[in-house]
Amino acid sequence: MGKKILVSWLGITDLKAANLMDIRPEEAIGHGPILGALKTLCFDELHLLFDQKQAIAQTYSEWLVEKHNIKTVLVKAKLRTPIDFGDIYHALDKHLQTIVETNPTIDISLHLSPGTPSMAAVSILLGKNQIQRALRSIHKRERRRICKYSFRYFRRIYSAVSQAGR
Repeated sequence: MGKKILVSWLGITDLKAANLMDIRPEEAIGHGPILGALKTLCFDELHLLFDQKQAIAQTYSEWLVEKHNIKTVLVKAKLRTPIDFGDIYHALDKHLQTIVETNPTIDISLHLSPGTPSMAAVSILLGKNQIQRALRSIHKRERRRICKYSFRYFRRIYSAVSQAGR
């Protein structure tokens, strides 16, 4: 395989880690899930989908590059809400298809920890059914433990969800 890309949503915990959002005193944020993944695994590029303001995503990207030297591609996603499955699906699917069309053999990992549970669910469905890619999650308490998800029955689940949406 050639280049390794991590595709991730920009989540609130990542923004808090970069001091771009207020943190409650009792919160232990650490590096945030994105920087945690980059420090644990080796990637050539980070493709960061976001629905926040461009300036916030840009500032986060600059903070991230200071902490971990990686090429970052910012991808603006237009979502009505961060839990709108349809908008999330279209934004992520469009970006993944663009990546795969450019280089069909590229190694893509989808980061499941940042963003909303809806974003993680759509990432799982697209990752395992559309492009057959690795799905990664890093638990904030166990930075060194990487979970690589493999789901046997996703085709049935995907079909059921697709049918229910019609």
